[in-house]
Amino acid sequence: MGSAWYHLAPTSERLVWDRLPMTIVFMTFLALVIADRVGARAGRALPPPLLIDRDLRAYGLVQFFPMLSIPFLMLAFPSARGRDDDLWWAIGCYGASKLTEYFDAGIFALGGIVSGHTLKHLLAGAGAAFILRWVVRSPRLR
Repeated sequence: MGSAWYHLAPTSERLVWDRLPMTIVFMTFLALVIADRVGARAGRALPPPLLIDRDLRAYGLVQFFPMLSIPFLMLAFPSARGRDDDLWWAIGCYGASKLTEYFDAGIFALGGIVSGHTLKHLLAGAGAAFILRWVVRSPRLR
C-alpha cells in the first residue's frame, strides 16, 4: 500500500510511505530470527529502537543489514526446530527481487509485458509469504 501511494504521485514527501512498510518488515524479520535463534527477550527488544528513526538516510542500513545478518544468524545459531527452508526461500526471493530491480529496463525490453520493478514487488510478496509460513509453523514465535 505504501509503495502504491508513492507511485501514484512520486515525491520526496511520499517516499517515506514507500519505504516505511519495508522498514517494518525488515526489522520485524530480523527480530523474529533473533527471537528464534538467540531468545524471545532479545527479539522483542530489537524492533522499537530500529523503527523510531524515520530518517531515510539510514534506509540502506535498515534494508541490507538484516538481509546480510540473517543468513549469518541462521548458520551460527541453528534453530531448535531445525526448519529453515522457508527462511532460505524468503532470502532467495529478496535476492531475486534486488536483481529484477537492478535489471528493470532490460527485463521490460525483453517483451514489453512486465518490468523488473513489477517482478520485484511480486518476489517481495512471495518472500513475505515464506516468512509468514515460517512464523505459522513456529509455535514459539506466535
